[in-house]
Amino acid sequence: MRVIAAVDVYQQADQTVDMAVAWAMRLGARLDLLYVDEFPFSQDHLPDATTRSDADAVWQTTARRIDGELARLLERIPAEFRGEAHKGAGKASVVIGTMSAGYDALLIRTHGRSGLAHLLLGSVAGAVVREAKVPVLVLHPRPAQTA
Repeated sequence: MRVIAAVDVYQQADQTVDMAVAWAMRLGARLDLLYVDEFPFSQDHLPDATTRSDADAVWQTTARRIDGELARLLERIPAEFRGEAHKGAGKASVVIGTMSAGYDALLIRTHGRSGLAHLLLGSVAGAVVREAKVPVLVLHPRPAQTA
């Protein structure tokens, strides 16, 4: 069995991977990770060569940081369940749906927003659930621990 987990390397990625590992272990599945960049770099709109060069340098640094973070997250997965890390670019819900084809299941975390925040920011998880061609397990954030 193969499952893929969508991760946001900028928000609570460790917790997302840990929750996905727990599910992969229950299912006896190999776990791949997927990060989608919704705002990929493009030089097309930049006015001059110097600006393009500077922006490209920043983007290369960012891309290396994302690659490093994905590699670090893969290491959190026990070797017997560890798959590969994948990157995509574009509208997250579309890319996640497309790249999950061929897997047995997709794991995605919701940020747990509600009300105005949900209305303004939308829900990638909700869109993926509606569009996915594979079963989707939505991982909800754990409530904050109180002392």
